[in-house]
Amino acid sequence: MGRPALLSLLCCLVAVAAAEAQPNLLSLAKSDPKAAFGAWLRQNGKESERDLGARFEVFKANVEFIDSYNTQHASSHQLELNEFADMSWQDFARTRLGFDATQQATSRQNRGRTPFRHANANPPAAIDWRDHGAVTGVKNQGACGSCWAFSATGAVEGINQIKTGELVSLSEQQLVDCDTVTGNAGCGGGLMDWAFEYIKKNGGIDTEEDWGYYSGWGFGTWCNRRKLADRHAVTIDGYEDVPKNDEYALKQAISQQPVAVGICASPAMQFYRGGVIDTCCSELNHGVLAVGYGTDEATGHPYYLIKNSWGGSWGEQGFFRLKYGTSKEGLCGIATTASYPVKTSPNPSVPSMCDPFGWAECPSGSTCSCNWPFFFNLFCIRHDCCPLRGGVGCDDNQHCCPADAPVCDTQAGTCSSTDGQKTVQWTAKAPASYDFTGGSSSSDESAAPNVAQMAKMYSSMHKMQMITSAQKPQGIQQQEVQE
Repeated sequence: MGRPALLSLLCCLVAVAAAEAQPNLLSLAKSDPKAAFGAWLRQNGKESERDLGARFEVFKANVEFIDSYNTQHASSHQLELNEFADMSWQDFARTRLGFDATQQATSRQNRGRTPFRHANANPPAAIDWRDHGAVTGVKNQGACGSCWAFSATGAVEGINQIKTGELVSLSEQQLVDCDTVTGNAGCGGGLMDWAFEYIKKNGGIDTEEDWGYYSGWGFGTWCNRRKLADRHAVTIDGYEDVPKNDEYALKQAISQQPVAVGICASPAMQFYRGGVIDTCCSELNHGVLAVGYGTDEATGHPYYLIKNSWGGSWGEQGFFRLKYGTSKEGLCGIATTASYPVKTSPNPSVPSMCDPFGWAECPSGSTCSCNWPFFFNLFCIRHDCCPLRGGVGCDDNQHCCPADAPVCDTQAGTCSSTDGQKTVQWTAKAPASYDFTGGSSSSDESAAPNVAQMAKMYSSMHKMQMITSAQKPQGIQQQEVQE
């Protein structure tokens, strides 16, 4: 057996062991709670956290709740001692939800009835948008009431893939940082409809790669106005509501695209392990993404397939199933406030961003290249642009090579493929464009001054490098290249 096969087998054994450990941990928790709590702390890397005494009391209460619940619902779905087993429902709801039901009702009443473009859709028996490449990997909102942002980006990611064929992970952090005019409140909660409105009015939304998510782990961020100016990677043309209290209409919509939905997340959902949830609450408090529907083979229960934002280790690899056809409102209120983005226009060309703050950029289709690195190559004072997609910089810092011929010969001025079968002339790079005026605008006053100081320092160092390069004799530059 080869090494890849051994590694694959090892991964399978680890997965099986992890799956079997949960029932054993729950059994241990009933007979020896302290030993089970210690094992749970080790499994979740929480041995060094504070207030272990108080957490242990919460853990024991959750063990009793899970054991009782599993006994009552053994035939449909099960709960487990997951990573949230030391959190009370009050603490969990405060940090892991975020859907503002009161504002949602007012918003829809003010907006009135919207068109429903999927009214004539004939939904198939089942659909899973993951199989069609329209669902990004499961994300984690962390300790931040930003579920609304994850639900909204997931819906936009889906319709963008359906319309363009390209699956692009989009930035929840941009919505948390910048979408404050519509009524959304970052980690304090919000609405998917307002997020759609923001994306439309802003002219698009940036990618996850450019504008990563940090708010769930206690990091203060700011609304980067520099990125807002031109980082419109994906656009939408509007959004529509699914007719309220109509499960068939919701099924029609899901058959055409992933749909943002509000639900009532109950205390049991905190510990969901798997199966089709068939009992719930009704007061909406959480925004999620419906990505399909089908019928459970074991129970025959029809269900909605839903993507959550509590990480991939929760539930069924980050997803859960909710029983379909229970009432006009739908189980957990899923059919009361569903909506989806509309996309008819193509996405604009987006410049290549050379640094995390968006201060240096290159034209769309080109590749950023560092001309003057410093501090062990962790930072770059001056960027250049290689006019080739995926281009590779040469050692002279003035030319680049295409991705399929990345081997640069600075003496001959050529680029070759790794197998030596292709040789082309190298390409001259051009200076990147710089703008230090917009990156420090912030809705977080504590973050803004630090970013402003960084921009000022970065700008000064960039100007100093440009002056030094201009004053240096060309012969010296050439000599350094030859060395």
